[in-house]
Amino acid sequence: MTPLSTAWIISSFIQSASAWEPRMVNGQIVTWKKDAIAFEINTDNASGVTPEQAKEAIIAAAKQWDGSEIGAQTEFIYEGESKRQGANLGDDIHLVSFDTSWNQDPSLLAVTHVWSDANNEIVHFDIEINADDIEWSTSGDPNRYDLQNAMTHEFGHALGLEHSDDTEASMASSTIVGEVSKRNINPDDEEGILSLYPLQENTPSTDENEPSNNEGSGGSGGSTDNALLDAPDGSTGQMGPVQLEQAGCAHTSSIQWIPLILAMLGIPYRRRYTL
Repeated sequence: MTPLSTAWIISSFIQSASAWEPRMVNGQIVTWKKDAIAFEINTDNASGVTPEQAKEAIIAAAKQWDGSEIGAQTEFIYEGESKRQGANLGDDIHLVSFDTSWNQDPSLLAVTHVWSDANNEIVHFDIEINADDIEWSTSGDPNRYDLQNAMTHEFGHALGLEHSDDTEASMASSTIVGEVSKRNINPDDEEGILSLYPLQENTPSTDENEPSNNEGSGGSGGSTDNALLDAPDGSTGQMGPVQLEQAGCAHTSSIQWIPLILAMLGIPYRRRYTL
């Protein structure tokens, strides 16, 4: 057997196995309990692209997860422009905005903040885009990171998907400059969403389960590393919606063939770029 055929077999095996992962809190999968999820965009401070280019790229990325296209029951709905900034559970607005005072790891392209409650329901998300260290592109510039490519990844996090071990998936943990192939979700991404959001007849789209203001949001001050907070009296319990581990899309130019070489040698390899 030649080395080339060995590599092909290994590659085929990796791609045929399910590689997607769901968000887990206390051993439970967390998902939205509504199928229509509204969001707004603040294009102020978009770096390297015009506000209109930024808006079009973000909306196009969100549409990749439209369940009607793949037989799932979920959809992002763009509701207009906003002047709000940052991540805030209490404002009741799912926001995508650009951050020019980035205090996260500068190697991250963006961070998706996700909150869940005691019923294993995702109740809020905000996406912050690194406009401090990154000059974006929407034209496939080989020397810049593609905004739609990265935002497709981040909207996947907003739906409750973790990073995928399928390097071709939109939910793969890393990207490289000039990459546009992850603008469109691939079969592994689709399988994840179909599993998390199967079609159900007569299920109304509603915002009734989402908390108003910041009532009981004990975890809104920062990441709780996928753990529920204890109740105020010290007993095991839930104070209210808590923020899951923040997720980021990697800003990296790492060599992409390392996983395949290690697989051929029988060495497990797993990349993670979460905070």
